[in-house]
Amino acid sequence: MDKKKILIIIRLPPQATAAHEAIIKTINNLPTQEISLSALFFLDSATLVALSSKEDSFLNIQQGYLSLSTQFDTPLYVCGTALRERGLSRSNLHKKFIISGNMELSMLCASSSIVEF
Repeated sequence: MDKKKILIIIRLPPQATAAHEAIIKTINNLPTQEISLSALFFLDSATLVALSSKEDSFLNIQQGYLSLSTQFDTPLYVCGTALRERGLSRSNLHKKFIISGNMELSMLCASSSIVEF
């Protein structure tokens, strides 16, 4: 049986700590024998989760997503436009997050079921 592919789109601001913790916990509990993650895609203010800062108050959330990326062997994409709209650049990102755009998002949406937070 083929696994169902799921794309997780995250838009929530990093300040929504409890929501991010719930997302991470939910993804951790996915039945991996039935579901595979195509990617985690961070849009809007959720792009701030990807910042490379040792003093960031959102570091635990970031670590949770990094752990999911390793566990599910799935990429962590960040919308480049959303990042630029916040005055940030690629150099501000943690090295495990990948700048992406509409083309990649469209391709992922076409090949996956979508869950958005």
